[in-house]
Amino acid sequence: MRSWSTLTKGLIVGTVLMLVLAACGGDDPTPTPKPAPVATATPVPGAPAPTATPAPAPTATTVPDPAFDAEAYFRELGTIRLVANSNPGGGTDAQGRLMATFLSDFIPGSPRIVLTNSPNKDGEFDYAGSKANKDGSYISWTSTPEIERGYRPEAKVKRRDFLYLGSPVSRDNVWMTYGANELGYTCAWDAKDNPSGPKFTFMEEIADAENGSATLVANVAIAEDLNLPFEYFAVASASTSDHLLSWERGDTNSTTRSSLWYQLPATRPGWSADGRVQVMADLGVNPVRPNKEAAPACDDVRKHMSAEAVALMDGALLPSTYVGKSLWLPPGTPTEVWEALGKAFTAAFSDPAVVARYEQFTGDTVEWTAYEAGQAATQRIDPAYEATYESIDVENQRIFDKYFK
Repeated sequence: MRSWSTLTKGLIVGTVLMLVLAACGGDDPTPTPKPAPVATATPVPGAPAPTATPAPAPTATTVPDPAFDAEAYFRELGTIRLVANSNPGGGTDAQGRLMATFLSDFIPGSPRIVLTNSPNKDGEFDYAGSKANKDGSYISWTSTPEIERGYRPEAKVKRRDFLYLGSPVSRDNVWMTYGANELGYTCAWDAKDNPSGPKFTFMEEIADAENGSATLVANVAIAEDLNLPFEYFAVASASTSDHLLSWERGDTNSTTRSSLWYQLPATRPGWSADGRVQVMADLGVNPVRPNKEAAPACDDVRKHMSAEAVALMDGALLPSTYVGKSLWLPPGTPTEVWEALGKAFTAAFSDPAVVARYEQFTGDTVEWTAYEAGQAATQRIDPAYEATYESIDVENQRIFDKYFK
């Protein structure tokens, strides 16, 4: 087996990694698909050459139809479905519902935006990649994905086949613990080489644990390398709201999340102010910032880990970090539709009123990644990640067999 350092060499990280539709949407009308403009090859604006296994090059660089009337097109399209690959009530769901209230104002023709949920992550990926309308009426809004989707050599649809629309925030992976004072730890590494001490307890959706969870691999890499006392529980659902309820009931005490730390002052006022929830470790990509109630006491966990364990953690976690909390169109969506929506979303998150509203709601800082930059990053990062996938898959299977069987 190749070393983890070698496997992740060249990994370049950008700013931010169902029963589909049948069981979601409530009374949401499914739009009658409008005949889309003739699909052209997926563009890769300004994408540098891949650093690892090259991605298949587009057959042509497309030029948007100068006669394309975006306003008339989206007015006739009528409804755009924004599909969150997470349960209702979680952070990804809530942010998607907020976006659905203002995005229409920035899209030519002002189509209706309706958010629906597809909690089956791999099902949503497969549906979006092969069956979803390619006319702009279907947009994926992703939380952290399963690490196997789009990276297996035999995968018919790759993540880089999708068209990136944008991401509202940078991704800060944060290990948080509820009741850290009672455990007696300020930071995770305070429990180093103390496997019989008070345990950090996590939960993971069983489907994610089996199919490939980036945060699961990262958390176990930390815990095993530092010889920490920890335990994982398999559950049917592990959304943000599920974790908060689990903490309140005393079932578990820890999670790794990106936006939850910033949302806490709004969703659970006082929890970070009085120290009930504390940052146990910063997992990167970006340094964890203070929320509105407290500053994190713990720095980057990489400073306390072996180089091999860091390589393992980064190999699993960093690529999916940029994919999370981002918007995507299905493969084959025409260039002019992608560009019109990309420009509209960028305009929305450049509007001071929208930014202020989003930041007040999430507690996080808007750092918009535009569609061209995100598409270029996808073309760079995915081939490098795919080169490491086979060994990460082996590690994920080892973890599943050890902690969940």
